Amino acid sequence: MAAAEESIRGKTRPDMSRNEGLAGQTVTKGDYEYTYDDNGYAKKAINVKNRQEREQEGYGGGGYSGGGDSSYYDSLQPTDLSGYLNDMYKAYTDAQLAALKSAYEQNLAGLQADAEKIPGIYQGARNEAASQNDIARMAFNEYANARGLNTGTSGQAALANSAVLQSNLTDISTKESDAIAENALQQQQLAIEYRNAAVQAQAEGNYQMAQALYNEYVRQDNAAMQTAQLAQEQANWEAQFNTGNSQWQQQFDASQQEYQDSLSAQNREYAYNLAMTMLAAGVMPDTNTLNEAGISTADALNMRLAAMSTGGSGGGRGSSGRSSDVDVSNENEQGTVSSSGNLHKADRDTTIKNAVASGKLGGGGISPNEFNALGKSLAAQLASGNENAALGNVTNRWGELSAYQKQQLADLFAKYDISLSN
Repeated sequence: MAAAEESIRGKTRPDMSRNEGLAGQTVTKGDYEYTYDDNGYAKKAINVKNRQEREQEGYGGGGYSGGGDSSYYDSLQPTDLSGYLNDMYKAYTDAQLAALKSAYEQNLAGLQADAEKIPGIYQGARNEAASQNDIARMAFNEYANARGLNTGTSGQAALANSAVLQSNLTDISTKESDAIAENALQQQQLAIEYRNAAVQAQAEGNYQMAQALYNEYVRQDNAAMQTAQLAQEQANWEAQFNTGNSQWQQQFDASQQEYQDSLSAQNREYAYNLAMTMLAAGVMPDTNTLNEAGISTADALNMRLAAMSTGGSGGGRGSSGRSSDVDVSNENEQGTVSSSGNLHKADRDTTIKNAVASGKLGGGGISPNEFNALGKSLAAQLASGNENAALGNVTNRWGELSAYQKQQLADLFAKYDISLSN
């Protein structure tokens, strides 16, 4: 397995091999931040490049992205144990070889010691043979002298005795040579056995190590695939979450816009009806009401004058007409009627009170601003699925609403299949 970072399925894998020079340190190499234990084995690798990219994209900066920090998945990367396995099996093989060498050296030392003893042993045999020959020779000489044997006989006997000695010495030398040769052969056989055993132990160690490294590679590959699958599942979930969140936001915004449009239309209609009711009663609406109703000041003055000239009849949408320009003065604060025929303030207030009492202005209810705020709150709760809260709020305020306001809220709840009734 290569020690350098290798590309697997287009992605860079960390180099988890042993580095004794970095024992106990945390260093950054390439795309990864490595943490080494006291023996120099890499225990953890974090992809700092991915972490930096995510931080630049806005992840991990305090905002929720739908997923976790990329360092979490980097921590799931399998630890490369190939360096540990190499060291372990090398130590195992070295131990086997050391044991074989120790046994060989012990046996060799024994054989060498025996070899050193051989000359002494056979030299002793030679000395013994020579001693026995001397004893035999001396005994024969004594025998010859006692029997008066001549020197010729003694010479022949001496020759015979010498021949026996030489024969014995030759036999001893032969045995010595054989012993030396046997010892040397045993040493050679011992050396051959040691070499064969060492080669076998080395081969077995290499095979076991190779098998272990292969298994480690398969383990890492499977773990890497599982981690990649987990990361892909997380990415898919994040994409699905973001899509769903975007769709919900769009739906919520559309619902809010729809409610605002509806409320604006209702406010315009309410302002229009209010303005027309007031004009029919001879009362001039304020500028805000006219603007909301879409009625110009000139048209309002003409309609008010027409209503006053007809005795205050008419009112409502489409009941006004346009007359020629008329100089209309403001009502005075003393309660008098001006030359143009405007009602004074006291008569205007009485007219409005009568219109409210008769139901022309909605028959009571909460103020438009309060109703607007209530409608916004209810729309937001319904759009977010919090129907119970919306029902609780509308129930609490139901008795304060006019019939018109109740109908507007009933229409709002009907969009969510919720029926409101008195």
